[in-house]
Amino acid sequence: MLVEESYYDYGAFLYPQGLIEDSLVYFNEDQISKVIFHGFTDDDDTLFISYIDQAIEQRHSEIKEISDERTNDLQIIDQEIISEEEDLFASIRDLED
Repeated sequence: MLVEESYYDYGAFLYPQGLIEDSLVYFNEDQISKVIFHGFTDDDDTLFISYIDQAIEQRHSEIKEISDERTNDLQIIDQEIISEEEDLFASIRDLED
């Protein structure tokens, strides 16, 4: 059986039972309707989260830049193919020179 690799924002299990066998549930932020308790946070936690957010934003911009470059490269290749297709005998004429 082929299993698609997926990444989730969160994983949770029942409290106070804890992690028992396969009782871990994975979910994303958009599936959260209400936060009951945030848990322990302090200035270090806030700073760490800001570093993670900055790293994620930087990675997203790098991925977008690479994607834009690849799209541009494909457009150039497409233009070259079209220009070659427009003049089918260009290579033959080039041999005569």
